[in-house]
This record gives sequence, structure tokens and C-alpha cells, in this order.
Amino acid sequence: MFDETAARLAARTRLSIEKVVLVSPPIYVSPEELSDKLDRDVMDFYLRAYKYVRENKVFTLRHAAILERFLSIPKAMDINDRTWTPFVKSLKNSIESQTTISDLASITVPIDVIYGSLDEFHSDGVLKIVSRQSGVRTHRILGSDHLIGRLLATATASAIDGTLVD
Repeated sequence: MFDETAARLAARTRLSIEKVVLVSPPIYVSPEELSDKLDRDVMDFYLRAYKYVRENKVFTLRHAAILERFLSIPKAMDINDRTWTPFVKSLKNSIESQTTISDLASITVPIDVIYGSLDEFHSDGVLKIVSRQSGVRTHRILGSDHLIGRLLATATASAIDGTLVD
């Protein structure tokens, strides 16, 4: 489940949830919500890049294969004519229109946010906002990126069983 969907589910339902663990959540906010100029510039770049990719199908399809070669998982990004519409909807709904920050603020159980120090998609400014929220602990896993490998999997298991230490 996308982490922002998990956060929304936990915020909006009264299921018997004991804890929320988000792994490498792609949390984005409006650049104006960030206090540091570098953080604002990075967030602005991400959002403009996502919008450009979403609005420029020919460019994106032409360059998707090149970008995919740089990813560590083969076929991690399957963008073609057949998958274009779901890809665009995913970008729009999960990145450009997300409500993760407000969803996290509504959750009444402990929250662990785990991310890799090499995660290309995380934002230090957003993580500062997240870490200041009541009940949220953030965990930076050295040497890990946004994909769930051994280090993130171990940290996630530890967060679930309550043994993850900052």
C-alpha cells in the first residue's frame, strides 16, 4: 500500500490500529510551507519535474527507458502507451494532491517513519515537519535508498515489533 494511502486509512478509520509504520514515504508539500530556501528549491524542483513528466507524454515515453536503466530494479518503471493513464493518475493523486501531512496529524497512535539516507526522493524539509508532529518518530537508515532492501526491511520489522531504536 502506498504510504500516503496507509496514512489516510489510519487517519480516517477507527479500526483497531496500534501503530503506523511508513517506509520511504514520498511526502510532498507546497514549497511555501518550508522555511529553508534550499528545502523550498528542492521541493519546487520535484513538483515541477513531476508536473512536466505528467504533462509531456511524448518526452516521458521517449526517455522512460533511459531513466529505467538508472534504477536498481529492472522494470521498476514500466511507462508506455498502455500504462500511461495509470502512471499519470498515480503522479497526480499520490504526489501532487496528497494529504499525508494532515493525515499524520490526525492519527492518534504512534507513527514510525523510516527512510534511507540515500533515498533520492525524500525531502529534509518535509522530514523536519513530520518529525515535529506529535507521536511521530523518524528513523534514518544509513546506506539505504528508497527501495526496501535488507537494511530497510530489518528496520521495518524492528519498528513493527517495537524494538527500533533511534
